[in-house]
Amino acid sequence: MAPAALLIMAITGTTAQAQTKTNSRSTTYRTQSSISGSTFLNVESDSAGDPNKRITLFKNGEVYKIKVVNEKITELLIDEKKIAEEDYHKYQSLVKDILLQLKKDEEQAVKDRAQAELDRKQAERDREQAGRDREQAVKDRAQAELDREQAGRDKLQAEKDRQQSVKDRAQAELDRQQADRDKLQAEKDRQQSIKDRAQAELDRKQADKDRLQADRDREQTGRDRIQADKDRAQAEIDRKQAEEDRKTLAALIDDLVKENVIKDKDELFILQLTEEGLIINNKKQPAELHQRIKAKYLKSPRSRFTYVNQGDRRGISIQNFD
Repeated sequence: MAPAALLIMAITGTTAQAQTKTNSRSTTYRTQSSISGSTFLNVESDSAGDPNKRITLFKNGEVYKIKVVNEKITELLIDEKKIAEEDYHKYQSLVKDILLQLKKDEEQAVKDRAQAELDRKQAERDREQAGRDREQAVKDRAQAELDREQAGRDKLQAEKDRQQSVKDRAQAELDRQQADRDKLQAEKDRQQSIKDRAQAELDRKQADKDRLQADRDREQTGRDRIQADKDRAQAEIDRKQAEEDRKTLAALIDDLVKENVIKDKDELFILQLTEEGLIINNKKQPAELHQRIKAKYLKSPRSRFTYVNQGDRRGISIQNFD
């Protein structure tokens, strides 16, 4: 627990220094990343291209403070103990790994911003296309009106033709029969034209529905990305809390071994620590031991620490209440 506390103090101190220097520097560039479940990293520099780096690293229970210029170590402290310059080469590969990871993170950030710009431009193109579609719908409605007017004129002309047909009865019967067939075909053509225009209107309406659904799908995709980001953030919080609980349990087991309550961690099956008592493997422990353990691991009288490792049951439960 001591190295973890020391790391928190180191990162807090680095943040305070960065805030203090804000008035004297025009730009401050910082990044933080986690390399593995038990390793935490903080890298600070005055700008993105600054060769001077200040690194704070917690790894294998130790806190490293490293100053780097052009990927070369200029100062190194481990748990606040200064390391001699002739030993810097032992840690050079560690520094290279850290700077390589930092470079990858920066490159990924650039890619993410570029993708966001592409998404924004695509949304703008979609809006422009929707405007063009609306304009086309207006043109289509105007054309339909012209078609209806033409159909009216066609019917009027047909009536005139019929009147002329009456006047032309003197014409041969074959001519009259042919005229009848022509009129019948014309009616069929007009009916087909009406059907075609109606189908075209249905097609335009369906296209409008499809575009609306596409807009809804894009909005849902955006909401899904936001929820995924929230889920990843919560998973990271849960992972860090689980890691802290495992460290607390390991420290408690070490104390029980030192107190000769158990020989090693494999001998511990059930542990329950509350304000009322300490129970190890279903056996209540002496009050003096309970007081020492309680003072160290319970944050409040309502807190509870439970550990089970028996059969197919295995788990840690640390409940802290104010």
